[in-house]
Amino acid sequence: MQLLDANRAALNGRWDRHGRDSLRVAAANHFLTTRLDVAMTEDSLRGQATAHSDADLERDAAGNLRDVRRAWELIAVRAPCDSMPRAWIGGDP
Repeated sequence: MQLLDANRAALNGRWDRHGRDSLRVAAANHFLTTRLDVAMTEDSLRGQATAHSDADLERDAAGNLRDVRRAWELIAVRAPCDSMPRAWIGGDP
C-alpha cells in the first residue's frame, strides 16, 4: 500500500484490521512516519493520526530542539473514485 503526502512524496505502508470496525495504517519513508488509527462506518473513517520525522528539528516550548511530531483528529468521508487525484508517476505534473 502507498500513501502520498501533500507534496506527493510516497510513504510505503500497510494496514491491519483490528476488530470488525477499526483499522490501523502505518506508513513511512526516509523522512516521515505516519500512523492512522480509525473506526470505520459504512461511509466514513474517524480517529487519530500521528506523524513523526527525525529528518527535521523544531524547538519545543522550552526552546530545545526536538524531532517534528504532529497529531490530529482524522475524519474522512466516502467520495467517488473519479474525484480522487491521479497518481503521480514522475516528470512534470
